[in-house]
Amino acid sequence: MTLHFTLASHPKLKSFRPSERLLIFAKAYLDVKGWSKLAVNIYKLLLLIPPFIWLANIDIWWEAVPVVMAIPLYPLLTRPAQMLAVEPFLEDAIQDHKISKAKVQ
Repeated sequence: MTLHFTLASHPKLKSFRPSERLLIFAKAYLDVKGWSKLAVNIYKLLLLIPPFIWLANIDIWWEAVPVVMAIPLYPLLTRPAQMLAVEPFLEDAIQDHKISKAKVQ
């Protein structure tokens, strides 16, 4: 099991353009159901709640600087969890994309 931090690093998606990767990922994420999606969303909430609690309790504006600097970390921490949840549905989404692309041409 390999963690992928970007769609471009996933071996099944390397042959596609960036816009196609996003489309395939979105199609596959729609197929994720039940406990997997719940687990990913709870993980996201667990990452988001502490900074907001900290922001609510600050006294001086410069105490918010570390939280603002940590904002770019959110996608870096959540994308691997989303990729793991999508992995079982990725092949079907790729096939659907190839079929819809063939119909257009």
